Amino acid sequence: MSLCSINSRRLRFSRAMVFAIEQINNSTELLPGIKLGYEIYDSCASVSVAVHVAFQLSGDWTRCLTQAKNARSLVW
Repeated sequence: MSLCSINSRRLRFSRAMVFAIEQINNSTELLPGIKLGYEIYDSCASVSVAVHVAFQLSGDWTRCLTQAKNARSLVW
């Protein structure tokens, strides 16, 4: 696996997403009883890597929905 350089714009978007999810999870008014999660992947601007990860995530979609139904939490 090769490493790619850090892209500050993508890093800011990721941090904004994490912040937003934490704000939602810490709110008692927004989505009460439901906790959101996230998984962050860096494709290093590679279309093939992005497609590979998308297929991996879609294969796990059933597991995520089952967890959400059983635990009232959704993990992405």
